[in-house]
Amino acid sequence: MAMAKAMATATATQKRARTATAATAGKGRGSGRAADGNSEYDVSGIELEVEEDDELEVPVFETCDRVRDMIRKHVERPGVTKAGFLRDAAKAAFPGGDKTINSGLLHVFLKQEGALVGNTGIVFYAAYVFFDKLRIKNGEPKDDFRLTMEDIWPYGIEREKPVNGPWIVRAGSQPYINEFGQVRIMRNCYP
Repeated sequence: MAMAKAMATATATQKRARTATAATAGKGRGSGRAADGNSEYDVSGIELEVEEDDELEVPVFETCDRVRDMIRKHVERPGVTKAGFLRDAAKAAFPGGDKTINSGLLHVFLKQEGALVGNTGIVFYAAYVFFDKLRIKNGEPKDDFRLTMEDIWPYGIEREKPVNGPWIVRAGSQPYINEFGQVRIMRNCYP
């Protein structure tokens, strides 16, 4: 009789565990996928004006630092993971493709600092396209920084060449990159 009671208790416990698991499925941090098409982060129906070419080269009008801040804020939201964000960004930047983005690349990009440090990376490009499509989906206007970037960089910022390479300047001068990604020279900065 004790054995029958123990089996009944074990069966009831297993049934409660299955019910609890089913009730909480999809409510943790790892459930932030837009793959179901109903997610607030699904931007698959949004097409940018210049996205019609075969190369999928959307001009970028944000700096790497601003995109890094956008990524950090986005992945802090409930139900959003870095892996889910990378899937959504790849899907937004390369629609219809099987392109994936390695989480190690995201880690490296987030550790970098500088307006254009990371400008040639796939994470920067895909994240920019994702956030621009999300902005359009949510009906948000372009902010002042974005409009200034469009004036300064009418064709988008440089994405083909890294900008942290060597610079040849006069003695006593120091090159730097400002908040808009423009290279500037400080003159007479050395005695």
